[in-house]
Amino acid sequence: MKRLIIALLSLLLVSCQPTVIRETEYIPVESVIIKTVEVEKFTPARDFTDLSELQEWLNKNTTLYLAPDENGVLTLVNHIPTDKDDCDDQALGFQQKALGAGYVISVHLVENGRIFGVKVTEFTENHMGNLAVIGNDVYYIEPTSGEITFIVTRD
Repeated sequence: MKRLIIALLSLLLVSCQPTVIRETEYIPVESVIIKTVEVEKFTPARDFTDLSELQEWLNKNTTLYLAPDENGVLTLVNHIPTDKDDCDDQALGFQQKALGAGYVISVHLVENGRIFGVKVTEFTENHMGNLAVIGNDVYYIEPTSGEITFIVTRD
């Protein structure tokens, strides 16, 4: 009798074990959409290839206007139009315009009218300007006039 009770209990325990049923549900796809999207390719900014390319770019991106010089005489001035007439704003304006056109120019501090010992302006106080690299040559761009000055050959 004891064996019968143990057998019945083990049968009862086995039948109480949970049963796992796995099902896979397939969802039909009604349509496939293929869409062509145009993506702009990133083109890194580059240096100007030669002096004439730099001069041509400056001519397209500067404005001629009459302004008084240090003696109060009206003079034809050529620079990038900005909301402010500070040299730093003009230099930053040149840099932003150049980058927008795919070119690299930097903004550079001019101390006592000189960069790397080369006199580039008559301003004796701190001044801002731009540098452009063409091959191994570095040129200074005066943002208040658009004038280009050779500075140094690198390397």
